[in-house]
Amino acid sequence: MKALKPDKYALLDKYARETPDKYAHDKVVLAKYLQKPAKNDVEKARLIFTWIATHIQYDDEAFNTGKEKDEKR
Repeated sequence: MKALKPDKYALLDKYARETPDKYAHDKVVLAKYLQKPAKNDVEKARLIFTWIATHIQYDDEAFNTGKEKDEKR
């Protein structure tokens, strides 16, 4: 098994983290944007993983209590 270099995905991770908000309104648009720099399926998966990990927030308290926080505050 080939070892991965620590910086192998640094540029892809940066690209995914810095995705402009205008692409997040539609999952198809977002997917097309995220796959642009990918050279293979593993890189596509990494871009999607990084975007999810840095853009999706879970509110465990709201889920467990049924009380949603006001996002406008």
